[in-house]
Amino acid sequence: MILAIVLALVAFAYAVPSPVVSRNASLNASQFEVKSLPGANFLSPSWAGLILVFGTADGNSLFFWLFEAENRAYDDNLVIWLNGGPGCSSLIGFFLENGPTKLGHALYVDQPVGSGFSTASQPNPVNNNERITSDFYSWLKAFYQVFPHLLEKKMHLMGESYAGVYLPYFASRIMENHDSLAVNLTSISIGNGILDNNTAMTDVTVGSFMKLNAERLGMPQNILDTFSAADRTCGFDSVLEQGSKYPPPQAPINILGNPEHLNFKRQAHGNKLSARRFGPEAECDLKPNTSAAVTSSILNSTCYGSCATFSTAGDYLDTLSESRGDIWFNFYNINYNCTAIDPTAKLTTYLNRADVQKALNVPQYSRRNGTYPFQSCNHKLIQSLTPPYSQSEPPAYSVLPTLISKHKIPVHIYHGALDMLVNHVGAELVLQNMTWNGQQGFQQRPNKPFGTMTTTTTQISPRWRGERKWATAADEKNNTRPAAGVWTEERGLLYHLFHEAGHGVPMDQPEHMFNYVRDVVVGRT
Repeated sequence: MILAIVLALVAFAYAVPSPVVSRNASLNASQFEVKSLPGANFLSPSWAGLILVFGTADGNSLFFWLFEAENRAYDDNLVIWLNGGPGCSSLIGFFLENGPTKLGHALYVDQPVGSGFSTASQPNPVNNNERITSDFYSWLKAFYQVFPHLLEKKMHLMGESYAGVYLPYFASRIMENHDSLAVNLTSISIGNGILDNNTAMTDVTVGSFMKLNAERLGMPQNILDTFSAADRTCGFDSVLEQGSKYPPPQAPINILGNPEHLNFKRQAHGNKLSARRFGPEAECDLKPNTSAAVTSSILNSTCYGSCATFSTAGDYLDTLSESRGDIWFNFYNINYNCTAIDPTAKLTTYLNRADVQKALNVPQYSRRNGTYPFQSCNHKLIQSLTPPYSQSEPPAYSVLPTLISKHKIPVHIYHGALDMLVNHVGAELVLQNMTWNGQQGFQQRPNKPFGTMTTTTTQISPRWRGERKWATAADEKNNTRPAAGVWTEERGLLYHLFHEAGHGVPMDQPEHMFNYVRDVVVGRT
């Protein structure tokens, strides 16, 4: 497997206008064949390169990497994987999470234009979801012209994070235009996805998430009490109470207010954006370390605005990490300890090698070392496509329900319980507030166990002293290993919660994720 050479890799893209192939060129699959890959002893048959997005300005193209199914028993499936960002390369998913797959043909696409190896006609190519959806659908039609034998396969759209926005809209466009392109869309699967507005998925629920994981996070009781008091002041407590009921109240749950202007302003500070927009740095307490400072940051911050529980939580945990040597905080998986490796730099270096890019049929450029400047995420796209700069209707409002109820497309939602960036409490609140096939929310709490944990799970931080979810040698001997997670299924919607996984479930729990794709995503259809 390719992962043997690059187990620690990740990266994302810069928008650079460029010639790809002539609009009049006759494309065929042989032009995209990947004959070898530097450092890889074995490579499944695959095809990679750039295909233009027709109907748009010159220079807009999407990069893809297609792998033939390793197990012919699953030859009738095509799994399309998308990473999020927005504006991050799906090669992250390939190198760090999935690789080639035995469960069907696997297609990784860098989109929207300007992300990963994909090119764009201008530095800020897209700023709304409608354009992204149109581009992807136009590109998909061109892709099937090159690989027509795949059109009959069962398509499974799958991805994580901001792909929670992409995938429902892409699926909707496919189903609405089925007469003109008969795609056999069979399921969509969203991992740790953005399904609703940022208020519901972050500020409303982060206090509850921290309370559930207080010992893992090393948070003292007085700070937890401070966040609980803020939840009452902001009206979040009543929202959480309604969202925790199974079945839920049969009326939409009102998500109050507009905390942080629906924007991750903490990230904006990290990117060193204009102080004129977010207030002088001197006026911001970015290192709250007392109850009073936490309260002030949540309710009265000149940087974040009122009810900024999410940004304040991140600032507090960063401050706690700095003041104590035994704590290391990571939004993507709160269980990662100080020995966890950041794979981004190595992946970026590898994918910027001229021999690697040549192998992947990426056009060579006469600049510096002659390679295309690959980056894992295009931060201009992230800024232009996230609130308040860009607004699109959250998929949970109508797009997802329509896919399930009208088009009868099975929808799979899975989540890692240790992800604080897009936490599972928020995802469950959103699902309890969503109406599909005539009813609102799940009628029963997710409680069916699946899988069993092994001793080789996510690294456990030395700060953790709470109830364990992982297995010990004694568990192995006594055959009493705890479940890998819990799940439920109602009216065409499935939800799986993986106990010992963060934002990237396939990376944290590869065995259980493989079983999930085999038995749930592919096996149920």
